[in-house]
Amino acid sequence: MTTTMVSLGYLPKSFNRTGHAHWGTVHRAKQQLQHDLEMVMLGKVPRDLERVEATAVLLVPDRRRRDVDNYRTPLSKALGDAMVRSGRLPDDGPEHFAFGDLSFEHVPGVQSTRIFLSWPASTEVAA
Repeated sequence: MTTTMVSLGYLPKSFNRTGHAHWGTVHRAKQQLQHDLEMVMLGKVPRDLERVEATAVLLVPDRRRRDVDNYRTPLSKALGDAMVRSGRLPDDGPEHFAFGDLSFEHVPGVQSTRIFLSWPASTEVAA
């Protein structure tokens, strides 16, 4: 397997912040996250992959308790859609895309999203 890390300088919006918001607000937040993910994958993740497995670490500035699923849902959805829209995967169904562990790491003063993407090693990187 080939693994690479892509990083965003912010945290995805928690589902708690968007779950009860107007649909337009939710849509714009997801589209922005999806666009940013497409941009950070350029040159790092090849196109036309058959399967990608992803995990993520969110660097958070404080030790507040956070619910993993409130971040996993928006991140997984935006990442899967970004992979499909940018031609990296044919579909974001379970046979092509898996989003595994998501964890938090306390780093004072830092908010960042690190995503680790893995795919079969036989694929050449030609983003």
